[in-house]
Amino acid sequence: MLEKPSLAILIDYPDFNLRLAQKHRRKGVPVLYYISPQVWAWRKRRVHFIRKWVTKMLVVFPFEVPFYQKYGVGVDFVGHPLLDHVRPQMDRSEAERCFGLDPQKKTIGLLPGSRKNEVHYLLGPMVEAALKIYKENSQTQFLLPVASTLSLDELHPFLKGVPFPIRCVPEKFYDVLHVCDVVVCCSGTATLETALFGKPMVILYKLNWLSYLLGRVFIRNVQFFGMPNIILEKKSVPELLQSQVTGEILPKKF
Repeated sequence: MLEKPSLAILIDYPDFNLRLAQKHRRKGVPVLYYISPQVWAWRKRRVHFIRKWVTKMLVVFPFEVPFYQKYGVGVDFVGHPLLDHVRPQMDRSEAERCFGLDPQKKTIGLLPGSRKNEVHYLLGPMVEAALKIYKENSQTQFLLPVASTLSLDELHPFLKGVPFPIRCVPEKFYDVLHVCDVVVCCSGTATLETALFGKPMVILYKLNWLSYLLGRVFIRNVQFFGMPNIILEKKSVPELLQSQVTGEILPKKF
């Protein structure tokens, strides 16, 4: 017979791990849960399940501490794992040479996301904004980091016919952020990575309207959708949502 564990440490994946937490606690095993489900944003009632079956939450955002304390859940803030990983491999001048950049020009990063649907909704408006920006200031250059989940062929239809280079860079995301002066960024983890580099950014969020409307039904507890703004609890970074995500509006946010 397997020996009863002294402690269960569960990491993320709430749909599976919350059930596992329940099973462990019923057997008298304490449960530490690392990386909280976003109960502060949606399916908030899960916090009562967590209070009953999780011994202590180890959270990665400071604002999660008072949230859990309000509901009587044991909680400690342990810092975000990105802090140990967000660093470039090259210094700025080396990266500029690698990417073929002119150090005298302003560099704008276009970060449409790592999923096909994100690229579908965001890259077109990003390119339209780049065209407008370049027309007004030709001393501007553009970088587009390519996620491992995407191929250049999937990006090509959006870039075809652009009269200046938008340099696509695979697998060097942090080096791209390092050389950018401004970033246009899909909502998600990339906004935190961009913030850790100290780069000014505009955050974009766009879905098909049905998904967006359904999401609004369940996500009612957050004022912002960009993680830097959620963490700071104020709008420190410009956000564009749904119909605001256009090539006309975006350049006005720089």
